Order: sequence, then structure tokens, then C-alpha cells
Amino acid sequence: MKRSSIRKKVITVLLTASLTGSLAQAATRTFQQEFNGYTGTQDTELRGAAATTAQGAAVGITVDQSDGGGISHGLIRFDNIFGPGADQIPLGETIVSATLYFYSYVNNAQSANASELHRMLQDWSEADATWSGSFGGDGVQTDDTEAVATPDATFTPNFVNPAGNVANTRTVTLDVTASVQAWSAGAPNYGWAIIPLGTDGYRIDSSEVTASLTNRPLLVVNFGAAEPILITTQPADLTVEERQNAAFSVGVTGTRPVYQWFRGAAMILDATNSSFTLSNALPADSGATFHVEIRGEADPVNPVISRDALLTVNPDVIAPKFVTAASLTNAAVIDLTFSEGVNFYGPEGNVDDNLNWVLRDSHGVEVGVLSVVSNSQTSISLQTDALLPYETYLAENTITIQDLAVTPNVLPAASQVPVARFQWPNVSGLSQTFRYNDTGESNLAPAWITVGFDDSAWKQGFGLFDGKLGADTYTTNELNEITTNTALCRATVSSIPVATCLQIYRNITTSSTTVPAAQRPDRIITAYFRTHFNFSGETNGAYLRLVSVLDDSAIYYLNGAEIIRLGVNAGTPTYLTFANRTIGDGNYETNYVFVGPNLLQGDNVLAAEVHQVNNTSSDMTFGVEVAPFRIDAPPGVPSASFGPTGEVIISWAGPGVLVESDTVNGTYTDVAGNPASPYQPTPTPGQSKFYRLKK
Repeated sequence: MKRSSIRKKVITVLLTASLTGSLAQAATRTFQQEFNGYTGTQDTELRGAAATTAQGAAVGITVDQSDGGGISHGLIRFDNIFGPGADQIPLGETIVSATLYFYSYVNNAQSANASELHRMLQDWSEADATWSGSFGGDGVQTDDTEAVATPDATFTPNFVNPAGNVANTRTVTLDVTASVQAWSAGAPNYGWAIIPLGTDGYRIDSSEVTASLTNRPLLVVNFGAAEPILITTQPADLTVEERQNAAFSVGVTGTRPVYQWFRGAAMILDATNSSFTLSNALPADSGATFHVEIRGEADPVNPVISRDALLTVNPDVIAPKFVTAASLTNAAVIDLTFSEGVNFYGPEGNVDDNLNWVLRDSHGVEVGVLSVVSNSQTSISLQTDALLPYETYLAENTITIQDLAVTPNVLPAASQVPVARFQWPNVSGLSQTFRYNDTGESNLAPAWITVGFDDSAWKQGFGLFDGKLGADTYTTNELNEITTNTALCRATVSSIPVATCLQIYRNITTSSTTVPAAQRPDRIITAYFRTHFNFSGETNGAYLRLVSVLDDSAIYYLNGAEIIRLGVNAGTPTYLTFANRTIGDGNYETNYVFVGPNLLQGDNVLAAEVHQVNNTSSDMTFGVEVAPFRIDAPPGVPSASFGPTGEVIISWAGPGVLVESDTVNGTYTDVAGNPASPYQPTPTPGQSKFYRLKK
């Protein structure tokens, strides 16, 4: 409780007592140096390292078993708190409660060691109390002579370091009802000794502190007639899901209530607060009843008994699911979370066994999972081979995974979850429109790779491009050159649809004869391709992702500069340069390159020249996907969770626009209405949706 709140409450009670003209009812008094005219606080430090020096004027009290080479004890007292005055406590009153507040704002005021508060039995004054000059010359002894042996309170002030900032003031709250009751009954009021139990010192702001007057020690005393216990809020029946906590509570009024909870007729050990929580409720707990008995100072013998609250536990019948998988800060670590706790040691194998997990890239190629680290019952980390920063991946379990229900529910084997990666969508796909030149008759002008080159006279088509010679019967001329061929290209290549047919031979129309395939000297060795794409992102630190489908090889250029070559020897190529590799049928192959200043904001031109391995090759294939990407931090990391009724909730922090797709590698579009976090989607039953955040 903040001190301002305490004072407000105290002042209100005092006004009420004054208006009624009676102190026989419950009342409150507050004592703090220079508050409401009170000046009776004395506090000091008995410092062994300065054994003959009085510390009463210091702005702090340090208690420590090793302070500059000696032990330090603290002393504090509130004089003149009893008497007939309007701001005093009448002697003989029943003390309902008394609370002592210590405040600390200086650097390193906190302590990991405990301290004790003992009621003093010998008189002292802050003006002259010292380590060697008072109490026998060895500080305060808790021997029932100098101070009461049994402490009023034992406490550990292990709070956050206030670091010398008054705004960060930390508070220690101590129940001192027993001492104040003893003084009310006639025992002399000599205050308390603060005794350290360790060598990590604790520092208290004293009554002399000036940085903030409200940091001075505060004593709040409630006294008067004890009020009987009255239940104002009965414990309610609860219905919880299996393995959830069931929290029962009771509301009461009355003086110094003491609680004891029961399950049925059986007392629950250590359940002595106004609330009781049954952790990890199971179906076997369903039907149990819980009640609490409360005794108070007005009648400490006969308890007030609450109603029986019925607990209902719904069995868990929902299978665990993947919630998220993300590779955020380490390209070789994927953090994967489940919707609920899972059994790491199931009947088919261990969840933390790397042999029970696979990782697949966007083309179905497996990436090794080297080890699995269990972070919690709902989280694991997959340690993998280094992941390519531009690629997308799916994590997949190869065994069934059970939850922790008494009757386990199962996440089936081969379930998949997309790994959250942070990249821009493709700016060019396999079906991108290209201008192309497949005449293959001479070298092109060097400017053909630049942004400004006029390619309007070239043919136009879209990927996948393919050319394939058909049967071994061709019409040729007297020079053994093919003049006609009816089989130009295929419908698919490696199950990828072909959209545009390429010419891969010179079409010469003169007299003809039939020649075998091995004698065809007129293949087109090189074809040329150009396409434009627009990029609106930040180019500094960007990479370019290329996924090719080639037969046989290619050199790629971005805005006039070569960025990568696949299967072509070094040097300046010509239209007759052969590839240095041969491909059976083209299929996906992935490469990437740092493009730096070659990537432009706005219009960009990607150019490629595709080369055959020899002049008898029967096919040529070309297609490419292009996606810029970055490996810096995303604008915000979206996370998914499940609400209390199973609804999906997507949350993120920071700026960004939420985008969605029906497939993990599909086209992502802005979510309608540009929703803010948190967002609750409403997918059609059986439908999958994938979400990302874009800048």
C-alpha cells in the first residue's frame, strides 16, 4: 500500500471518530515524524566500526553483520503514542492491528539476508546510544534482558534496488501488533532493535531523512472494540478445465480474522488465507466441496463457517496443437510451442529426441534436426543445420505426441507447423512474364542486360519456358540442317506446368532429308530472358533469393550487373558458350546472392541467359522465382494463442501490417480492415490460414 493511501485512510477514520465524539469504537492513529504535528520518533544505528560515535543525526540506519569491519544494529522508537490526547492511543485499548513501515531509496539499500525486529526492554536515546557505550558495550543482545528474545517479525528486504531515486522508494511492512498491545497493557515503550542475520547490509531511511519526508518510518495502529466476523462474500461454485487451477475465496469483515480451509471434512494443511487455490485440478477432483472456517478476536473459539463450494472439473478432450514455430535470433534454432503441456516421454518415443522431428524447406527437402532442448512443458527448441535466411520451412513430428490429460489426447504424427521467417513476398514467380530471344544466331549487344534496353521486338511469354525435340525423324536440307519439327515442348517438366514453348533449333526451309539425332548440328545453344519487377523496400542490407528451374545452366544479371552464374565457366560468354554441367530434366534449385547497390527502389530488371551443354542437347528449360529479403529484426513478431473457449488470438507488438495466406508459401494479402493487436480471426471450419507481419 502506498503511504499516501495509508494517510488518506487514517485521516478519514480520525474525522469519523471526532464527529461521533466517541473513541469506544474502532479508531486509527498514525505516527510519522513531522506528520500531523508528531515529533516523537527516535532512531539510530549502533555501529561497531565507529563504536563510540552516536549516529542519531544520520539520515539512514544500516543493519549489517559486516559494516566497515564491524556489526551494525538499528534502533527505532515512537515516543508519546499513548495518552489522553486526541492524537494518542488511550492506555488499555485493545490493539486490533499495528503496522510498522520502513522505506528505502538510497542505492543498494536492499539485502538478500534476513533481519529481525525485537521489542526493546531497556531504555535508550538516539542522542547518545553507541555500540560500546550502551547495553553492555556489545550492541543489543536478544536475551530477554536487553531485548525480547522472540522477534516481532523476521523479514528479508530483497526488493529491487531503488538506486538513489526517491521515485523508486521500496517499502518493508511489518506486523508489530504484539509489541503495541504490550505497551497498551502497561509495558514500557522503548521501541525495537533491528538485528541483521547476514553480511549483506539493509539500509532504512531514518526520521532525519530530508529527500522525502514521507520516507520517514511510519507506525499505523488500529484499536478499539473488536468487531465480530461476518462473511460478506461466500465461496462460489467453480467449473474449471482439467489441469487448471481452482481458486476459492471468501470476503469477511471483523477484527483479525484467522482462516482455515477444508476439503469436505478434512482440514487442508497451510490453507490459512482468505483464498485457497487447488492447483492442477483433475477429473478425480470433480464433485469435491470446499469451505472455510473463520475465527476472530471478538470470538476466538467459535468459528464462522462458510457455505460448501462445489468444484466441477471438465475432462480435457482437446488434442494438443502446434501454436507457433519461429526462428528469430539464431538461424540454427527454432523455438516451437504447443497449445498445452505435452508428455515428453510418450509411448512412441521422446519429444526431445531429434530423431522424432524433421524440417522441410519449401521444396520438400529435409534439413537435419541435430538436437532438441525442452524449455518447458509447452515449449521446445529444435537445433538444426544452419537455415538459409530466405527460405521457408515446415517443422514436423514423426511420432504421436500426447498431452498431460488423465486420458491423453494426441497430436498425430506428421503434423506440420510453418516456421516463422521474415522476408518480403516474391516479386517474380515461375509464371512471371518475360521478354525473350530464342533465335540463337548471334551475340546480343552488351546493353541487353541493362534497365533501359529496348526489348519490345523480342517475343513475350511467361514461365515455365521449355523446348524439347520430339521423335528422331526430322526434315532436313542438303546441309543436314533441320527444317521442320513437330514436337516443340512438353506439358510439364518435373510436374511443373509449362506455359511457353522455346525454339531450340534453327528453322531452315529448303530441301529435306531424314537424319538421325546424333547428326543434328543446328541446336540453339543460348536463349536470353528479361523481366521487370518493382521493389519498394529498404535496399540497404537486402539480399536476393533466386529459385531456378534450369536445363542446363544460366547466368543472372540484376540492373546490368552479374549476380550469379549456375553451371557456366568464368569469362565473358557468347551465344555459342556451352554449359559445364548437364541436367536430365529441370527442377527447383536454390541459390542466393547479396545484391547491395544493384537492387533499386522502384523498377528493376532481372536478365538471364540460358546455355545448353552441347549442340546435340534435346531440351532447354527456364523458370525463376525472385524474392528480396532481409535478415534483420522484423517489425514485430506475431504470436498465436488460444482463448478460454478455443478461439485463436493473434498478437504482436510494434508497428506492422498483418497479412494472411491460405498456404505457407502462397501469396500474402493484407487482412481486411488493417486490424490492431490482438486480432481474432474467424476461419471457415477445415480451413487453414497463415499470418505474417510486414513493414
